[in-house]
Amino acid sequence: MDHRFSDDYAINEARRSEQELLDELEDFLADALPAGNEDRMTAPSFRLSDMSTLLNIPAAYLTGVGAGTGGGVTALMRRAIVDLAIRLTNGEYEDVHGYVTSGGAEANLFGLDRGCRLLPAATIYCSTAAPPSVRYSAQLMRKRLVVVPVDSAGQLNVNALARECWRDAGRGAVVVASAGTLDGAIDDVDAIIAAASGAGRVSVHVDATGAGLVVPFIADPESWGFAKKEVGSITIGMDRALGLPMSAAVALSRVEPVDHAALDPADRPVEFAGSGLPSLLLWYALASKGVAGLALSARKALGVAEYAAAKLGKAGLHPVRHRWSTTVIFDRPEEWICRKYHLSTGGGRARIATMPDVRKETIDELCRDIVRGHRSLGARLSVIQPRIRHRPGPD
Repeated sequence: MDHRFSDDYAINEARRSEQELLDELEDFLADALPAGNEDRMTAPSFRLSDMSTLLNIPAAYLTGVGAGTGGGVTALMRRAIVDLAIRLTNGEYEDVHGYVTSGGAEANLFGLDRGCRLLPAATIYCSTAAPPSVRYSAQLMRKRLVVVPVDSAGQLNVNALARECWRDAGRGAVVVASAGTLDGAIDDVDAIIAAASGAGRVSVHVDATGAGLVVPFIADPESWGFAKKEVGSITIGMDRALGLPMSAAVALSRVEPVDHAALDPADRPVEFAGSGLPSLLLWYALASKGVAGLALSARKALGVAEYAAAKLGKAGLHPVRHRWSTTVIFDRPEEWICRKYHLSTGGGRARIATMPDVRKETIDELCRDIVRGHRSLGARLSVIQPRIRHRPGPD
């Protein structure tokens, strides 16, 4: 039988013993969590050990509505989370609505659906750096999708977008603007709006899955998000910046308001109920920081990213860091270093994201390991080189 996954994790007819399952989990944790958080590039910025008892509470209790459940409380927590997201995106409570989602993919589908409801004849446009969820959403919605290249700065190429939009003049355009691509680029929303205007009315969905808790605290925050009338929806990713153990995002929209009843704790339909446990953990993480703490974390992450780019440059790894980005891309080091620091890799490059608990000391240790690896490689090459004989060519 051809398995698409390891037999170690196959779920068969017979039950597996508790000890066997615990052994599998221990092996997983040993690989996923190296000894000491100082070696990790994605350490959480808070600890959930004191909340472990929540894992013994059925999800139906935390999500349910009515007497005898905790659903009413977690619904109020979700409302507080959404209200915070509205404030961080320059939205108005009367015009912007939303809900806590299971992650960026769901929030992107929500936003694109709202944009396409507003402009039913419009084409969806995104860059090659947009997440796969944008393509999946367009397929689910049976909408035409045009993917345009990025420019040298990693941003959506507005000249290419303008050419595509002129071909669809009069139909309108739903454009995905990324605020934090995988490589850390942040698209220029003003330039996108101007470039897409050739198609007619423009609705921009801002995918801030990567930098949703950074962008509100950088230069000129008052002009981002719903401060621009063409921005109809925003995805605010929260799990990466907070170090949550599960995906979490907030979907916001002013294109087609979510039914107020759907946001009322006493009468919340299933499709917007979400899971109570992620909402509770997300609320806990946000409330433990406050807006001032979130701003401090964002500034710290940006400072460490700038520091990392400088240190990696001195180590000769040709780092690239986009403006206002917490992501640094650099030449891929040796495999043992990638494993030790859990570096995300692709081709000949690696990347780090300076989450709040990534310290300058961690960057220093990474660079020392890289330099040590270079010296070790140089020593091995110096031994091999004398063995290479020069073979003279024919006279």
